[in-house]
Order: sequence, then C-alpha cells, then structure tokens
Amino acid sequence: MTATVTHRFEAVQGNVLRWFTSKVDTLNKVAAKIGNGGFTVTVEALPVKSYTEQQERLDRWRFEYGGRGTPPWVGPTYNVTVTGTLPVIPGGWTVVAAVDHFTQEDGTYRNVVRSFEEGAVTDWMSASPDCAHCGRNAARKYTVVVKNEDGHVEQVGKSCLVDYVGHNDIDQLMNLAACWGDLFAGADQDEEDDEYYSSSKGTGYPTVYSVALALAATKAFGYQKAGSDNPTRFTVDRLLQRRDRSNEAIQKLAAAAVEDLGGWGVVTADAEAAIAWAAGYEGYNDYLTNLRTVVTAASGGAEFTSPKHIGLLVSLAPTWNREQERKVERKVRDDAEAARRADAEDAPQGRVEVEGVIVGLKTNESDFGATEKMTVLADGGYKVWVSVPKALEAVYGNYSEHGHYDLLTMGATVGDRVRFTATFEQAEGDSTFAFGKRPASATFVERAEAVVKETEAFMAVRAEQDKVTA
Repeated sequence: MTATVTHRFEAVQGNVLRWFTSKVDTLNKVAAKIGNGGFTVTVEALPVKSYTEQQERLDRWRFEYGGRGTPPWVGPTYNVTVTGTLPVIPGGWTVVAAVDHFTQEDGTYRNVVRSFEEGAVTDWMSASPDCAHCGRNAARKYTVVVKNEDGHVEQVGKSCLVDYVGHNDIDQLMNLAACWGDLFAGADQDEEDDEYYSSSKGTGYPTVYSVALALAATKAFGYQKAGSDNPTRFTVDRLLQRRDRSNEAIQKLAAAAVEDLGGWGVVTADAEAAIAWAAGYEGYNDYLTNLRTVVTAASGGAEFTSPKHIGLLVSLAPTWNREQERKVERKVRDDAEAARRADAEDAPQGRVEVEGVIVGLKTNESDFGATEKMTVLADGGYKVWVSVPKALEAVYGNYSEHGHYDLLTMGATVGDRVRFTATFEQAEGDSTFAFGKRPASATFVERAEAVVKETEAFMAVRAEQDKVTA
C-alpha cells in the first residue's frame, strides 16, 4: 500500500511559488526513476490586498526600518497544497524518516529527524544509530528509517541502504522530505545548497554569532524564507564572508540594524537567550523539537553548527522575535485583565439580564457536537461566558430566483454589543467572571463596525448579481 502525504501551505508569496514547483519536479524525477509515486501542486489564489492596504504596509515598513532592505511583500499570495504518493522501492519499502544523530555528554543521543510522518520526530529523537543490515555498533552520524508494505519498520545506516533495500535513490528521496516540515522555517537544505556555503566548510557555522547575525538580518531586511530571492540563511552566509567587497552594502545595513537593536552586546545577549529558550523547549511541535536538538549543543558550550542545519539555526531569529512579541502581548493582556478585575463589579448569580460587548468567540467540540461560545464584557466590568444564543446566529432568507440565499442578519462577532438573559454562576476564585447557561431573549444592541461594512459590501454584491440575473 503506497503512503499518501498531503500538506497545505497558507498565504505563500507569489515570488516563492517556484520553490514548490522545483521541489516537486525533483521529487517526481526520483519517482520516475523508481517507476511509481508522484506529487502534484495545487495553487489557490487569495484575494489581492487593496491599494490602501498595500500602501499602509509599505508606510509601516518605511517608518520602522527607514526604508532599508527588502520591502514587505504586497503582491499576490496563494494557498498551496502539495499532495501525492511516496514512491515505493523494491521490496515495498517507503521512507519514514532521516535521522541526524548527535551524541550528548552522557552518551545518549539527541537527534534531528526529518520525516513525512506525524510523530516520527518524537519516536526517533533519542534513537541510537543502529543498523538492521550490518548490525555494527558504529558511531554513525546519519541513518534512515524505512517501512515495508506490511508496516515493518527498520533503521538502516546510510552506507547500507543500497544493499538492504536494493535501491540507491532512497537517500535522495529522504533529503526531499525535509521540504515539508522545514519550509516554514526556511530550513530546507539539499545538496545544491551545500555548495553555496563556501564560508561554512570545515568547522561549520559559529552558532551564537550566526543567530546574532540572523537577528540583525531579520531587523534589516525582514525574515526571508527559502525560495525567496534573498533567503535569510544566504544573508547570514554573506555576512560571515567579511572579505567579500560585494557584500559591503549588506554589511552596512546589518550594522545599522545592530545599532537599532541596542548594539552588538545586546544582540549577542539576545542570541544567547534565544538559544537557551529553544534548548529548553519541552513540547511536541516537530519544528521546535528539531530546533532544540540543533541548539542544545550550543547551550552546552559547542561553538559551531553543522552547515546541514544552518537553516534551522537561522530560523531561530524570527521564532524568538515572535516569542518576545507574544510575551509582550501576554503582559499587556494580563495587566489589562488585572485592571479590569480591580475595577469590576461582581458577576451576577442566578438568572439575570446582561448587556455588554462580545470580546471573544470560540467553538467548543464535544461528543454532542460543536457549540459556539462567547465571552461578553459587561458594562459593569465583569465578564460572562455563555453559548451564543440562537437569536445571535446568522439568518438567511429563502433561496431566491436569482440563485442565492438572501442574507438577513450576520452572526455574532467580536465587537458586537448584545443584550440577553441567562442563568449565571460565578467562577471559583474570581467573582468578576461567571459562566452562563440557557441564554434567551437575546438581541443585538449595536453591531460592530466591521460587521456593518461587511454587510454593506455583501448586499452591494448581491444587488449587482440581481441586476445581471434580472
């Protein structure tokens, strides 16, 4: 049975589309050699940003970065879906994972795992480099995990692949698997890319210095994924090649970015903090798990990172920046919530009428189906959490003769002012929050501005359609 894999990439920039087609073309060449399997790319165009939205993005970039570096992308974007079947090699074997092994001080292993399969990173993260073919206990740096048509899984050393599975294209096939999980971080790395990294031959990339340069490059040019004209990992490589006069302009912009960030000492300290944060990750995200493996050696004092993993290392810069932004956002929310609680009235108990603004909507899944919930900030400063009443759901009229349902009322959204009655019970430990049930007598007091605009636009489109079909 052939293994089917599918992945959807959201909001891909138009200038990066060639990345997908080139990767899939290469994968299909491998499939053609093997005689089965293959992949296709489906592209769905997203609505083009209005001229005003484009100008706003460019204005923010000019204000924040002084017009330096690469401007933000304001061109067309696409949802890209890559799907197909993995080629099956003689004996019914398919690839599960490629494992790069790293030995820790205590003799255990912390690995980087590239895979098509969900959960493979966790399964093989600490595996020793064993080989089912030769059985030698060798200090291998690389193994491949394969599975036959009966679901039997084996780990094989790179040098034993041809003898064990009977086909030498399996290694090339596994290298291509990296594009799935790594594309988001711009961390894909194939043989052609290795040739570009002339400055990294030998000892590898200086770890802390490379992350610091990635932070500076991201500040100066914005983070650029693999497949763009100037990926950030290439910029870091150029910054390391200080003797190359062709890189002087990049050096100057990066130096200015370092000053904007507070100076080299601040940027280096930030890089070290980012490495320590990633090394302490304990979740189940495949990308962050692999990143933790790469930076764990650095947090333990290792000075260099393998050129093979420079994409992952450089991707730490935007990941760390997002984490800091989230930390600031969490603090702002926590401070606002603390201020609200300090000034709020106690939430009601029993069945009462409440009026306030919807500040949150969430769909809860259960054995009984999906239920839409809303959080309402009442005029008294307290919050209540309750199911969205039927009266606040979207309402459509009958199917018209012009080929569409008439929109009568749009459903509840954040920003709507509503009034309803429900039975409330205060949350344990927080008298300013209550859970409600059996909401009734609900009505919109005032619709959110975004809803008003969207409704007007919707009705305008319908009116034009009616003119055409009349």
